[in-house]
Amino acid sequence: MMSKQKLPDAELTAALKRLAGQPPKREKQRSGLTLEYVWTSLKPVFIFVGILVIAIGWSWHRERSVREENEAIAEKAYQQYLEGEDYWDSVEPNIQPLDEGEVFWVPNGKSFHSTEDCVALLNSKTILSGSLSDAMRRGKDDPCSKCVGD
Repeated sequence: MMSKQKLPDAELTAALKRLAGQPPKREKQRSGLTLEYVWTSLKPVFIFVGILVIAIGWSWHRERSVREENEAIAEKAYQQYLEGEDYWDSVEPNIQPLDEGEVFWVPNGKSFHSTEDCVALLNSKTILSGSLSDAMRRGKDDPCSKCVGD
């Protein structure tokens, strides 16, 4: 005697089709590249790139605003120079804390600066940096009156 087993509907249908000589239908497998799959896989990348773009934009904006401010100061000083006034004394100092680990200077200058955004460095094409002792060894022993102070 044969024991009776109850087969699940899908298995029963497949078994009957095999007996009848028909191949069973196979479910179509979905492609792995669905929009949902791509979005979930790349979402962290999109977030990272977005944050990076915002950070670069903010840095560029800050750098541009400092440069524009320095250019306005230099233009005002130049106008005063044309009028016969001592333009350098009219430039407001912007004293910054001195970090002895990093100061700035130009090759042919005599001063060291606390920031590369100093108004005295505005027209400099080459700005070098290093420690205060590096600057002193290169003869840059005069602190800038506009960014370091006296």
